[in-house]
Amino acid sequence: MTARLLTRTLTGALMMLAATVAAAASPQIDIYLTAQVDNGVPQGQPATSFDCTETVYGVLRLSGLEAAPHRLDVVWRDPTGKSREHTSHEFVASGAEQMLWVWLRMHRPTGAGFLRAFNPSVGMDDFIGEWSVKFAIDGRLVENKRFSVLC
Repeated sequence: MTARLLTRTLTGALMMLAATVAAAASPQIDIYLTAQVDNGVPQGQPATSFDCTETVYGVLRLSGLEAAPHRLDVVWRDPTGKSREHTSHEFVASGAEQMLWVWLRMHRPTGAGFLRAFNPSVGMDDFIGEWSVKFAIDGRLVENKRFSVLC
């Protein structure tokens, strides 16, 4: 009885150790959206709602990613599902903690500046609503974030 219990305990401990080693070897990728910037670097609290005049930053904090060249692809989709922006960025991971960011800035159509004094959402109708942004590294989807744009 004692030998069986000891074997199960050792097997369980070895399985936990293997899971811990595998988890430690996998990269950590944290992604959040924000509009806050400090000295030109996106910082601050993650957000899910933005004003149509704000720049939306997608911030990636990477650690443990294989020290090698990689490719980041980001696709921003508007409330109708139309792809508005597509960013591809080649980078070299160091294996240590790194921070990358991408951004989306919405521009009013030409001539909408005067009318904005009367209605802040003039020319921004296509941008108001729920957006999605997909982050992929080396062709694999890492995360799909959703956010709202209000005017």
